[in-house]
This record gives sequence, C-alpha cells and structure tokens, in this order.
Amino acid sequence: NVDMTDNAAGIFGGAVAASSVGTLRMRRSRLHRNTVADPDAVGGGAVSVGSGVNATFVDTDCIGNRANDGAQSDGGCFRVVGVGASLDVTGGIISGNRAGRNGGAVHCDSGDTVSLDSVVAVDENVAGADGGGVHLAGCSAPFVTGVRCDAGTALEGSVHVSVFSCQF
Repeated sequence: NVDMTDNAAGIFGGAVAASSVGTLRMRRSRLHRNTVADPDAVGGGAVSVGSGVNATFVDTDCIGNRANDGAQSDGGCFRVVGVGASLDVTGGIISGNRAGRNGGAVHCDSGDTVSLDSVVAVDENVAGADGGGVHLAGCSAPFVTGVRCDAGTALEGSVHVSVFSCQF
C-alpha cells in the first residue's frame, strides 16, 4: 500500500528504477503523475524494470505518468528493458500515461517478458510513435488477457506487437 505521486527522475524510472537483479513487488498502490524529465530520458515515467529484475504489481493504479517527449522515451507507465527483466501486472488501472516514443502505458524490449492480466483498463495512453497503450517489441513471452484497451493514441496502434509468438 504505497502512494508514489509527483516524483521526477532524469533518465529512467520517475518513481521507481529497479535496475539490478532482484524482485520488486507492489500491491494496492498508486503511481500517479510521476515523470522522467531529462531531454535524453529513455523512459519509464513511473517504473523502469532492468536486467534480471522480476517486478510484480497487483491492483496498482498507474495514472497520468510521463516519459519525456524525447526521441528515445519509452513506457509512460512501465518500461521493461534488459536481459531477463520481467513485468507482471494483475488488476488495477493504467490510464492517461504518455511516452515520447513507444508504449504510452507499457514498453517491453527484446528478450524480456510482460504479463498483463485482468487489468481493469488500459486507456487514454499516448505514444509519439508505436503502441499508444502497449508496445511489445520482441518480448520473449508476452501474455495479455482480460484487458480492455481503449482510446490509445499512436502512429501505429493502441497495441503494437512486433513478435512472432504472442498469446492474447
């Protein structure tokens, strides 16, 4: 039960930057209006999950977070990048987040895993390029079920998947 609101970081993880091997768990929490503000920011407006980190969020709302409008900013709420990084989100709301490049709500890069299960809504998220809601770029095992994606804005799709094996 954590409330992380109006935090700011320079490069990644406006509220939380988990960048080394380990486990991160949040339950019944709020991630609101957090920002990655540096012009060279790489993303994770609220949370950045790095190599070897297993992150789990249960019934956690992620609303109004922003990964700067820079050319490299991915993941307005969650950014998952690095060998062996994983994100598991169950329940909660992911809404009104913004990324300068890909994944207005969630961005996952190659070789990482993302699971979105029974998230109440992934809506009104904005990305400057791909995946207004969710951007899965080569994730090794993306899993999205019981999720409603509405009103995501991007050049290419509310959900943008560039993988060969995907389960929805």
